[in-house]
Amino acid sequence: MSDLNPYSSPSNTEAPREQVLVAQLVGDEEGLSVEFEQTFEDLLDFHDYHLKTTGAYARGRLLMAVVAMIAICVMAIGVMSLTNQGLQDEFTKMIACGVVGFASAFALIGGIVIAAQRSGSRTAVKQAYEKGKNLSLLGLRRMTINPEYLIFTSTLCQSAFRWKGLEKVGSDEKGLYIYSTALTAYVIPRHAFPSDRQFQDYSAKAKHYFEQGQ
Repeated sequence: MSDLNPYSSPSNTEAPREQVLVAQLVGDEEGLSVEFEQTFEDLLDFHDYHLKTTGAYARGRLLMAVVAMIAICVMAIGVMSLTNQGLQDEFTKMIACGVVGFASAFALIGGIVIAAQRSGSRTAVKQAYEKGKNLSLLGLRRMTINPEYLIFTSTLCQSAFRWKGLEKVGSDEKGLYIYSTALTAYVIPRHAFPSDRQFQDYSAKAKHYFEQGQ
């Protein structure tokens, strides 16, 4: 059994980040604990994940992908027309060149719109957070999960959630996101773990606890 108190403040250590990890199964009562320093980039990664998994945003990206595919097909038809020996008159060449140019421009504009959308949303999030101190959002914290609770502890606050009271659990290559509401989540970044295997194990355990608690 571990003598680690999940409600105690995270240790203010100067050790390298990869040595701060406490993630190991120490028993069902204590659960899995991971200690890390959360950065603002971690919050932006969560924002990106939330947008990607939101229905309207996902449908918009799918629509842009379909439009891009159509533009590529049109462009391919234009190229084939240019290379077809039976369509070598000047008028046909002009039409084919116009089609290729239009499709290329359309695909380029679509890519720019998608990139601008992501960049603009991240800028908006930064500006929103700059309006307050938000002292509890960043810095050292510990996240502990066990079959009954998700326990969050930082130097300024602490909280405990029964899994039934949580909204959902999701993850991507950058982190694990445990939603406390439909719009907010506890973020456990990938960089908190020295190996991808430990990150995957922790994520799998969190998802299992959540499903069991519903």
